[in-house]
Amino acid sequence: MLYASCPLAVGLPIFVLFLALKLYRKRISIHMIRGPPSPSWLLGHQYILRHAKNVGDYEAAWYREYGSVVRIAGVLSEPILLVSDPKALQYILEASGYRFPKSLDTTRQLAAFFGYGLVAAIDQDHQRQRKILNFAFSAVHLQSYLDVFHTTGSKLVHKLKDSLSEGQEIQNMLSWTQKATLDIIGVTSFRYSFGALDDTKSALEDILSHLFAEAQLFPSVANVFISQGVLRHLPESFVPIITKLPTRVNLKFQEFRKAMENIAGNIYHRELQLVKNGVEEGKDIINILALSPLSNNERKRMTDSEIAAQMATFIFAGYETTANLIAWLLYELSRHPKDQDKEALRLHPFGHTLVRVAECNDVLPLLEPITTRDGNLLKEIPIAKGQTIYTSIYMYNRNPIVWGNDAHEWNPKRFLVENHPETNMGMYGNLMSFSAGVRSCIGWRFAIMEIQALSVELLSAFEFSIPKDAPAIVHGPGSQALFPLLEDRPEEGAQMPLHVSVLKKWA
Repeated sequence: MLYASCPLAVGLPIFVLFLALKLYRKRISIHMIRGPPSPSWLLGHQYILRHAKNVGDYEAAWYREYGSVVRIAGVLSEPILLVSDPKALQYILEASGYRFPKSLDTTRQLAAFFGYGLVAAIDQDHQRQRKILNFAFSAVHLQSYLDVFHTTGSKLVHKLKDSLSEGQEIQNMLSWTQKATLDIIGVTSFRYSFGALDDTKSALEDILSHLFAEAQLFPSVANVFISQGVLRHLPESFVPIITKLPTRVNLKFQEFRKAMENIAGNIYHRELQLVKNGVEEGKDIINILALSPLSNNERKRMTDSEIAAQMATFIFAGYETTANLIAWLLYELSRHPKDQDKEALRLHPFGHTLVRVAECNDVLPLLEPITTRDGNLLKEIPIAKGQTIYTSIYMYNRNPIVWGNDAHEWNPKRFLVENHPETNMGMYGNLMSFSAGVRSCIGWRFAIMEIQALSVELLSAFEFSIPKDAPAIVHGPGSQALFPLLEDRPEEGAQMPLHVSVLKKWA
């Protein structure tokens, strides 16, 4: 009776013992790779990384001491390779196709948060979904969105100007950019008006404005142990139990899914009726999704659950990621008024780390040889099937081999000099900010055009500067994302307070 009523209480210790033995065998395969001593057998480096004062501080120190491939410890001391070597990253993310899938904990959490859409789907399912959606993000099709970008930017300018006229010189620019990007993704992708800039109150906007930061920042010991350890190795039958536990992150994303279902259902069924009646208002995301279940070609069809997941994914991604990048751009331009935007993308990627797992025994090539514990130089690293790899976008974007000795400094002139790197990564400007390869960000062109359009509107109307005596803005550590936080008040959540003044031609 006791076993039947408490399977986790009995099974968990057995599972932990099995997992510890499994991870010990994996540790042997890369034991000669150097790295920092683990602060905890139970949590490895995971807890301190999730509680770092500033994302990248640990990684940068480890790079200086050990090189561009570092062995760190995961939960139960799982051996993890932290990789920022350009050649290794190119092999993992671009050359290998789907041979280095996302880790199980990542896939399982994304599926629980958003559904089995583009970010959670694997292998052929991912390939099928991406092929169906590609047209909506083609360079030619995106030109039709330019008017929406600039119109929304113009509205943002007027709303911000109204706020300034009330004497509020310090503005949380992250909140403003979030409103603008939510309105843009609503109109361009779903022909739906969220009315965020018009102060139309909605449960979805309220949840989105706090979602990722509140859900992910500074997790408990139990959360780190489960989300970055147990969930990575747990049998599939236990996953629904874990993802429905009343943890902070689960509760926040359950709120998001509930709000999304209410809005997305109405948007989708309206469009479905239109296409069934032969009415098409444009090849945007919602039109493609509505046509999908009507296709006779199974490679062009998506299930209802996949369609719901795509809508949740694109609304979140279109809202959160670009809003953060624009806020960071305004911050950097407040410090360096005459500079341009690529450097902001380099120094402030929304995702700082991608977690991948070797699907088979493999060998990672290196551009920069590393020194092993016994003093030998390695130009390639043999790895075993199941090896967990943290591909560090943050450190690649700051790797001196790629960006020069001033890689940690703001220097937009580096993009004006013709450069011929030994490896060319990513989707834009040799940056990893939009990932790379078959799982690169499908909306990267959309994001670049949106950033540029909104930035032009804002910088044509306002001057941005750092408020007097303002605390430093740091990179707050999410599990794989980063957020702007006040250094001395991180508990206040993600924000970007800047001093804003109207340029003379607008005064």
